[in-house]
Amino acid sequence: MATTTIELNKLPIQKSYSLLQGDGISEPYHLKIKAEAATTYSNLSLTGCTLKLYVKKGSTTVVNGTSITPDNAASGQFTLAIAGATTASWVGDHVYEVECTFPTSHPTFTAGLIKTIVAGKITVRTDI
Repeated sequence: MATTTIELNKLPIQKSYSLLQGDGISEPYHLKIKAEAATTYSNLSLTGCTLKLYVKKGSTTVVNGTSITPDNAASGQFTLAIAGATTASWVGDHVYEVECTFPTSHPTFTAGLIKTIVAGKITVRTDI
């Protein structure tokens, strides 16, 4: 599966999924920060950097800030993963987002930054 490279100022990436109950999602991403002179990759390994997944169905919260562990924190690589066991009870349209928090100690964002990285819709259909 190809990794999607994300430029910080073009966020959030809009990505929707359609799946059957009990099927999972696994989508790798590579967060990069594009500077004037060069491209660098976001360091998610610093203390206080967090990636979290939120999912709602209507006004009901289904997933409330579950932590995502980066695949390679130093280079900004992570995978949006939702297990099939999680979607086994879902039916219908859900909205989701992956939110990243950069702490004030981050070398690129000295004032800190909260940014939605990926957002979209997950449609879950009843399985046979």
